[in-house]
Order: sequence, then structure tokens, then C-alpha cells
Amino acid sequence: MKKMLSLLSIFLLGTVLTACNGTDNGEYPRESFVSIEGTAVFGDSDFGIFRLPENWVTFMDIGGAEGILQYTADGVNIITTQILIGEINARDFAEILLESISTNGYINEEINLRSFGEFDAYFASVGFAGSYFNFFVFERPESALGDVQWFSIEGLPEVVEEIGNMVASTFELN
Repeated sequence: MKKMLSLLSIFLLGTVLTACNGTDNGEYPRESFVSIEGTAVFGDSDFGIFRLPENWVTFMDIGGAEGILQYTADGVNIITTQILIGEINARDFAEILLESISTNGYINEEINLRSFGEFDAYFASVGFAGSYFNFFVFERPESALGDVQWFSIEGLPEVVEEIGNMVASTFELN
């Protein structure tokens, strides 16, 4: 368990250092973006589906861990999602994620409970030098693949807010 958490912390640190982002207030209101022109469906039946602008693409970080899906439009603004199967709950993982980011001098907020689609998720916003890293961690229902899933939305403040709203408002598990 400790080895898994250590490896996870190292991976998360690398992901965070790639790009850090969020909004000032971290609010992601649940509005319907499903009918917005110029959007496309992303994700899959295991990770959930959501809408993004159609110019976004799915990519794989060469140094990333298995079981991670990532999306970007420009290499600066990035969404990362991963399902963690095993012996950790959403609150504990959110604490580990925040701690791994905070130890590198980033300014952070406390972890709060926020809505992410139909889920109550642990949320924090971490900012550094004008960019943000917002993350949501939630426990998946028993019928789904894993125990915990997390989303991070990284990039410039205005993009993080807009894309965060879009992902949170359209996210669904099949």
C-alpha cells in the first residue's frame, strides 16, 4: 500500500509539474453544455463521458502511468482522469494529491466537497504563477470499474473555468 501511494505521488507530481491550473473560486456550476455548437463527446464507458470543444484531442503522456486518459487542445490546458482500483478512499487520495502538489511551493486551498456531475467530489484548486490545477476526486458506484476516480483540469485561469464547467456539467457514467 505504501509503495503504491509513493509511486502514485511521484506520478502525480510529474503530472502537476507539466501544467498547473484552476479558477479563483473553484466553482463549477452544473449547467447544460450538451447542446453547445462545436463540442464533441470524449471519454469512454469505463471512465465516463463528457463534452469538450471539438478541437480538443485525446493524448497519451509517454511518461504517464497506465490507466490514465488525457485531453488537450494546445499542450498547456490539460484534463487528466484516472480510475484507482484498490485500497484507498476518495478523501485520502485527495489529501495525498494535495500534499504532493503543496510540497513543491504551490499555493493551495483546502479540500472542499463540491459537485462534479452527479457525484459529490473532493475538490481543491492549486495555483502557481498565473496558472491553476483544479482536481476532483470521487468514489465510483459499486457497479463501476474502480473505487476512486479523479479528474484534474490544468491550464490558464479562463480556460480552466470554461472547460471545468463544461466537463462537470456534462459528465455521466453509463
